[in-house]
Amino acid sequence: MQSEAVLGKAKKSRGIWAWGIIVVIAAAAFGLGYAYLEVLRSESTKMIYELVTVKRAEMAKTVIVAGIVKPEQEQSLYFDTENGEDAEILVKQGDRVQEGTPLVKYTNRDNNVDMKRAQLALKSVEVQREELELRRKELERQLSTVMSSQDEGQLNQFHEQVAKLEMDEKRILISEQEAQLTFDELEQQAADTIVYSSLEGIVSQVMPLNDGYVPSGPIVELVSASQIVEAEVSEYELENVQVGQAALFRSKAFPNREWEGAISFRDEQPAETAAADEKGVSTYPVKLSLASGTHPLANGSHVNVEIQTVVQEVLAVPYSSVFEDMWDQPSLDSDEKPSKNVYVVTADGTVEQREVKAGLISDHLIEITTGVSEGERVVKSPSLDILVGMKIIEQNIKMVES
Repeated sequence: MQSEAVLGKAKKSRGIWAWGIIVVIAAAAFGLGYAYLEVLRSESTKMIYELVTVKRAEMAKTVIVAGIVKPEQEQSLYFDTENGEDAEILVKQGDRVQEGTPLVKYTNRDNNVDMKRAQLALKSVEVQREELELRRKELERQLSTVMSSQDEGQLNQFHEQVAKLEMDEKRILISEQEAQLTFDELEQQAADTIVYSSLEGIVSQVMPLNDGYVPSGPIVELVSASQIVEAEVSEYELENVQVGQAALFRSKAFPNREWEGAISFRDEQPAETAAADEKGVSTYPVKLSLASGTHPLANGSHVNVEIQTVVQEVLAVPYSSVFEDMWDQPSLDSDEKPSKNVYVVTADGTVEQREVKAGLISDHLIEITTGVSEGERVVKSPSLDILVGMKIIEQNIKMVES
């Protein structure tokens, strides 16, 4: 029994020592923290702090949507048996073509035969003209002899030959015109079997024709060098989106680059995909042009589209001035967003933390709807050495542009 009492006292003594150690450690940590804060406060008299004045600025309300890069124009050629039984593709994949460049030439066997017949008919007329020319020269040679003979019979016979020659010449002229007309029609038909490019661009695909095989898909596809971006905007933003508004495009493949463009088309009818929207919100197709001279993006690539819709004058501060309070984070299952804050430096140099409400956002400015007033000063880029309640002397304040 005595040994058990001794053991109990030993355990109790160890517990007291453990709590004592914890208290000492906590006090030391608090003391160190307080000392660190005091050091930071004293350091505030040595550091230079950049402040900006809350002022009005022009900002554009933006609509951000996802888009797909596509060629502005496309041309697809399918094998057309009405043009001929065979076809010759006159271009290859990757070729750059102008509008009017021959792409495919069809072969029509019946047309080829008829063309040869028409050519032979023209040659036959040419031979007959040569014969008539020989007959005319012979009559001209006989003319002086007939005229000097004063023989009425010979004169009558000569005039009959001249009349017959002139009649044959007329017949030959008609035959020549008919043969030429037939040849021209057949030549036009042959020309119609050549398909030309309807745009300036690049041959994106060629499907070879082997052993009479006729593919079901296009045998030649062209895409224009000019590109567009296709996107969809929600019904809530439709009225703010107008043709001609500027836009910026950013690609994950090129994170440090951006492309400029503008809205070229806005559909008044909702997209077919809108029916599948779980939230019951319709979306409307828009097309945006890419500024000429810009580095091309791969067709089919995805970009983020920032449409600049409404420009208005608002109170704004640099985007870097706004921060989220690490002690005021909503729970993971909450729909609330973290509060936004700024550090305001009052007239006497005291640092205050203000919760603000944000509005429009650009690449470097953010609209402040509540929380600060025009003319107040805020820290441009808060760092860990900024503490609520500390005072910054005017000599250590540097006013900079927002």
